[in-house]
Amino acid sequence: MRDRADPTVTWAYFDLDGTLTDPFEGISRSVVHALRPWGLTQTPDELRGWVGPPLRDSFRGVGLSADEAEEAIERFRVRYFDVGWAENRVFGGIPEALEALQAAGFRLGIATSKPTEPARRIVEHFGLAPHFRFVAGASLDGSRDTKADVIAWARSEFSAGHGWMIGDRSHDIEGGRAHRMGTVGVLWGFGSAIELADAGATHLAATPAELPGLLGPAGRSTGP
Repeated sequence: MRDRADPTVTWAYFDLDGTLTDPFEGISRSVVHALRPWGLTQTPDELRGWVGPPLRDSFRGVGLSADEAEEAIERFRVRYFDVGWAENRVFGGIPEALEALQAAGFRLGIATSKPTEPARRIVEHFGLAPHFRFVAGASLDGSRDTKADVIAWARSEFSAGHGWMIGDRSHDIEGGRAHRMGTVGVLWGFGSAIELADAGATHLAATPAELPGLLGPAGRSTGP
């Protein structure tokens, strides 16, 4: 087996929410719970925008102060860590796409804005763990919050190499580009084709089945 640091090994880093799984029910209910003390409400379309970006950005975006945003995050986490994480489902075609990428020689990891522990719990609960070499998430204290930060930590902590970043929101694309990775914006999640194209996605994928063909054989150049 090649060493993990071998430059001929190509990695595929996957976002979790909106890319591998549909977490809308759990996240939306937890956001509603978190905002209740401030009397703030969100429409279903607005709640969809909470899937993907860092929570601190989203809570500040609805007008909460820095201290209020931290309080809201704690309220969100209490409900989400209790029941919200399981209010979730794997997108159809994802297991087959992961198997095809592994068969093509890719090594797979997860880089998510969700904290690492609930991300691991979701991946294990839904039977996705055997596909992935690591699960890298945001830190609870906010010191590792952006997708670029998470990718940097994954590359350092798990000796993961260069490759592709695959996700459904602009934050995923921007994080991958910050590390000079090729990027794939997926259209079955919560970001639009316009959002992903404007962020500079190398490719757009309409279905999970398209991913192996877009990434091609492992080992080819994946930088801009």
